[in-house]
Parts: sequence; structure tokens; C-alpha cells
Amino acid sequence: MVETPDGTHPVEVRGEFNVSRPSTVPEGTPIDVALAVNLGPLPLEPGNRFTWRLTIDGNVEEGWALGFTTRPRPAAET
Repeated sequence: MVETPDGTHPVEVRGEFNVSRPSTVPEGTPIDVALAVNLGPLPLEPGNRFTWRLTIDGNVEEGWALGFTTRPRPAAET
């Protein structure tokens, strides 16, 4: 969640993609898709723990989350 001029909101990345099954792959076989997302700077508090959570068409699966910790703010130089 991040603070915005309109209040607190989740960081969202939206998009659409299609995956085709090659004719040599049996129907019903899971097909992986590589996905990379570049984001600009986010106003995340230094030294805190956050979680990215993936939702696809309103569905959430176990393992579709990744926690991370932001670096602490560097000590001020004197």
C-alpha cells in the first residue's frame, strides 16, 4: 500500500497476455510465461517488510506472493 493524493492504495500493475499451446504439447499441460515488470521509484518506508501478491482474474494461489525488505535508511554523514 502506498500513500497517494487520493488516499492509500495498493500498487497495481495491470495487463493482458495470451499463451498458445504448441501442437506438440498435450491439452491441459501447464504452460509457464516469463513476465518482467519495471517500476519507477516507490515511496516505501526504509527498513520495513512488504509483500508482492499476484492476482489473476481475481484468483490467488499459494506461492503467488513474494516478501521483501527495504534497505534501512543510510546513516547521515557527519
